[in-house]
Amino acid sequence: MSSATTRSQTETIGTEQNFSPTPPSESDHDSLDYSHVFPDFSKEEIHGTHNLNRYKYHKEEGSSASPSCDSTDTISEQASNSASTDSSRYSAGRNNIWSLMTKRGYSRSSSSFNDESKDHDQASCSEKITNCFRKCLSNCSHVLQTIVRYPYIGIYSLIVFVAITTVSLVIVEMICQRNIDRLVHEVRWEALVTGNYLADQFGKTLIPLRSLQQAVIHSNYFKDLPLQIGNYGVNGSAPAEFGPRSTTMKDYRNVTGICDDPILAKEFGNIVDGITSNFEFDGIIVNYRLAPYGVFCLTNPVVNTKDFSVESPMDSTADIGWDPINSPSAVWQKRLRSIYNDANEIKIVGPMDDFVQNGAEVFCAHLAVNFPGYNYTIDGKSKGTFGFVMHFIHWSNLKEASGVDTRFNEKKMHYLLTRTDHMVDPETGMTMKHNVTLATNIHSPEKMNHTDPSHHISHIDDDTSASVAIQSPNGEWIMRVSHSCDLKKDFVYIRIATVFGCFFVTIMFALVLVERQLHKLLLYKIMPESAVHKLNMNETVVEHYNIVTIFFSDIVGFTSIAGDMRPIQVMKMLNELYVEFDKVSEKYGVYKVETIGDAYMVVCGAPERIPAPEAAQKVVLFALEVIELVKNFRTTAGDRIYIRTGIASGPVVAGVVGKSMPRYCFFGDTVNLASRMESSSEQMKVQCSELTHRLLQDAPNFTFDVVEREENGVKGVAVKGKGLTHTWWINSVGGLNLSTSDRVLLGDVESSPSATTDAVIQSISLSRQTWLRIGLPDTPLVTATNNIDVMIDRVTGMLQHRLSIAMEQRKQNTMTQVQKLQLRSYVSEIASMYNPVNFHNFEHAVHVTTSMHKMVDTIVSSIENGQLGNGSICQHMWQDSFIHFVMVFACFIHDVEHTGQSNKILQATDHKIAKKFTGPCAERNSIQISLDLLFRQKYKCIRKAIFPRVQDRFLFGKCVFWAILCTDIATPETVQMCISRYDVAHTVREGIIDADKENITPKSLSYDDKLCPVLPYLGQLVKYLRLSQREVEDNADELIISQDGLESCVAVEHLMQICDVAHLMQDWKTFLKFNYRLYKELMACHEHGAMPDPSPNWAVGQIGFFTHYIIPLAKRVEKICGRDISSLTLSENARANMKRWGKEGEVITGIFVSGYENGENERDILKYCVVDDSSC
Repeated sequence: MSSATTRSQTETIGTEQNFSPTPPSESDHDSLDYSHVFPDFSKEEIHGTHNLNRYKYHKEEGSSASPSCDSTDTISEQASNSASTDSSRYSAGRNNIWSLMTKRGYSRSSSSFNDESKDHDQASCSEKITNCFRKCLSNCSHVLQTIVRYPYIGIYSLIVFVAITTVSLVIVEMICQRNIDRLVHEVRWEALVTGNYLADQFGKTLIPLRSLQQAVIHSNYFKDLPLQIGNYGVNGSAPAEFGPRSTTMKDYRNVTGICDDPILAKEFGNIVDGITSNFEFDGIIVNYRLAPYGVFCLTNPVVNTKDFSVESPMDSTADIGWDPINSPSAVWQKRLRSIYNDANEIKIVGPMDDFVQNGAEVFCAHLAVNFPGYNYTIDGKSKGTFGFVMHFIHWSNLKEASGVDTRFNEKKMHYLLTRTDHMVDPETGMTMKHNVTLATNIHSPEKMNHTDPSHHISHIDDDTSASVAIQSPNGEWIMRVSHSCDLKKDFVYIRIATVFGCFFVTIMFALVLVERQLHKLLLYKIMPESAVHKLNMNETVVEHYNIVTIFFSDIVGFTSIAGDMRPIQVMKMLNELYVEFDKVSEKYGVYKVETIGDAYMVVCGAPERIPAPEAAQKVVLFALEVIELVKNFRTTAGDRIYIRTGIASGPVVAGVVGKSMPRYCFFGDTVNLASRMESSSEQMKVQCSELTHRLLQDAPNFTFDVVEREENGVKGVAVKGKGLTHTWWINSVGGLNLSTSDRVLLGDVESSPSATTDAVIQSISLSRQTWLRIGLPDTPLVTATNNIDVMIDRVTGMLQHRLSIAMEQRKQNTMTQVQKLQLRSYVSEIASMYNPVNFHNFEHAVHVTTSMHKMVDTIVSSIENGQLGNGSICQHMWQDSFIHFVMVFACFIHDVEHTGQSNKILQATDHKIAKKFTGPCAERNSIQISLDLLFRQKYKCIRKAIFPRVQDRFLFGKCVFWAILCTDIATPETVQMCISRYDVAHTVREGIIDADKENITPKSLSYDDKLCPVLPYLGQLVKYLRLSQREVEDNADELIISQDGLESCVAVEHLMQICDVAHLMQDWKTFLKFNYRLYKELMACHEHGAMPDPSPNWAVGQIGFFTHYIIPLAKRVEKICGRDISSLTLSENARANMKRWGKEGEVITGIFVSGYENGENERDILKYCVVDDSSC
């Protein structure tokens, strides 16, 4: 059993360490000033800039661990020492914090804790439902948070949902298609069988008509009828007269005495009766007629009340004597001509509107009666024909008798029987198809229209229908049949049910993944991931660590008070405190080993192996922060607590003990020593061992205020088993560690800092370095480097810090982790787009960005201190944190894809960039590439943080264009326009100031459009920022030149120009480094024949550049920022470098030329240039 475990258990029984701490005063604990712990940070940074002591406790998974293993030799010491002190320290009325918590705890327990332990069966029904609902909501919320935190769960679940849904829908579709094929086969068979049967029955109804024809031919009763009636209009024939059908044409013949002969009527009736009885078509053939010479003469029955209702019988009386071929009816004329021309072919008509009697469907069949001896004149031509016979077929009764509807209804099928007629339009002469509905079992609310079957077709399911052609005496019939069930609709519901089923399965799968993830997290809290993997492989977990740093803490006075408190009260109080401890351990990346009773133990350097100084640094930062946390920590009852802490470093062995309920434990003397460092410590202090003290001296990022412990003139403290041991009090963390400042020369660093630094600390560190020494090796956090990852981290830190301040100023939510990750990804992708040229590369962009970061920080600090000069312009801009962010952002992207050639060279060589853009082509290319990347879908979250409003997008775009377009300083027109804008803005501002002094209203101002640098590229600005026409129209004021806008433009341009050449106004070594790189870049252009050799005029050219551009620019910037901004000393630094260059420039140029020609290393060349510089 470890000493840590034994000690904690002993304390729970009733022991306490023997020391007499002096509790801090009430005022000390009420103070929130942490400056005595972090003396090298300002109070504003401590409380407002996200530094190490700003407590932001995020609810993330902490690292739970198993108990450490220590020796048992501290038990007797602790027991003997605590026995004599417990009674004296806690007997006087128990007025300490624990006594108060005990008194308050018992009063609270009756309400809160009893409520929590209330028997579920005693709750009312509504309470049970409410509790159940709350638990469900809590579980759902927890599941959703887990899915959001671990996106792979959502991705895997989505993949599973898509996969099983696709497979399921494919299977459903196959089943559906199989059913459709089966139904189609069924309906095709039914259509064929039933259609042929109905056509056969219809054909049989025509046989009686041929029987009637033969009876007329062979009967002597009717032979004289044509001769008696005679041809139309011939003397001696039956006279023509007007009838009921027409008032314009005599279409009736007077057949009185001819067709009304009772003997003829009786004989015709006998023939009809014989035919009817022979063929059994009673009720189907409802009328027979005989028409000698085409005149209706004999009909049977004359009035049919048998097959029709008495109220509306089929009455043929009016048809006797009608001569249709001589009537106005063109239809009948055409029909009769066809009958006589095709002598032995039955002509069938119907069912048509004029043949529908009393709501019944009727077909009319005609057959010519031809035999010699007659001379019937038609159209002036003689026909040897008797006339014709006809009968009417009751189609409705025929269908009913055939049982078609019943058959299809029983099989739950719809059918539609149609016939296609070809008709000639009399007006156009074109042949048209005319569909006629013959039969259907589709019941329409409208009366069946035989001439328009479309409203029936709509009820036929195309998916399960089949059409067959039926040959009938009435021409080709089309029988179309489908199942009455809407299989497509039914399977839509099945598909919906399938999707819901797949969704349910996916939810179950997601819950399994969530549960698995939660179990894995819980397991990883119990022991390290590497140990879990070994246990899963049935391996023994034993690991040796050379140097780790261990932290122990316990609560002062816990043992005595715990005896007077209920266990649940103690548990709740410890949970409140150690939850906050867990958050701090997560923050610093230390491994929480265990908590037993009031003891809390963490380790760094194991199980994740990191350098020993870094591990010690992390543990000490953790210890100092929990001390500060405890000072300000209050329990729910508002009471305070006090702790003591100890830290030790050294070797340990870690492993998993036991098979049942395995625990990850630490063994070794270092564990015992850390426990004794804690037990011999004092209240609210951090005591560390000698080795920890030495490790802190090599801490990679921070310095610490460490004082050796001394009591009564004796250094050290007595430790059981070790005697007098030198220990140290760690009072506070100081500034950044400067011990590595002499490791690099001129910023040529090949390795990154040993630890990843918080973005805000990185940003503050860069802004803390003086303007003159930017990039020099003052600390690892600011030293110039060519390590791409380090540079990306630095740019990300600056941008994240600036954006966070801007978001806070706009009262947005703080940056999310997703936004931070997207920002770093964007920075990394932009960095990869920089070309590896000598000067205009990513390292130079980082230097420009850092210089702008420092410039903005200096100006903002001056404003906060009230030092901004009264004569400065654009004071409103300096208070807009978003513009500060955009200026730093513009520096970062301003040379993306720079080719190392000026715009003049690009245009002269007809480079692809010059073909794509006019004017400042390289700058415009950088803008387009950077903004196109920013507006990709994967960066939508960081875009939301940068410009949540359209107005922010306008301001962002304008500032980016202002800042980058002005860097084309090789073009004189660009520089001159910047100066012109400065002159106008400054002159107008002075006029406004003078008017204010004299209390005069300034005159209204108007500006030349040429002053706006963005105006020529307005279309590109709108396009790059993805602005709609409506957004442009609604924010037209953003594009109008105003005094404030002009001043902002001037300020952004001048600060950008000054930072772009910042190395000329900084340290001599920085100036030489970038000056030589520019020389190499221009020499590369010369070697490609793009420009003359710059070497002969290099020394003189630098003096001219200082004189005519740098120093005037520096003066204008000082004027813009205010004369009281003296800490940057821009013009002074420029003059100093110019003066020194005047003395050494010729020699240095020679070194440049010689070194370049000989291919010497840049580091060696720069050493030659500063060989006499004592500061190098």
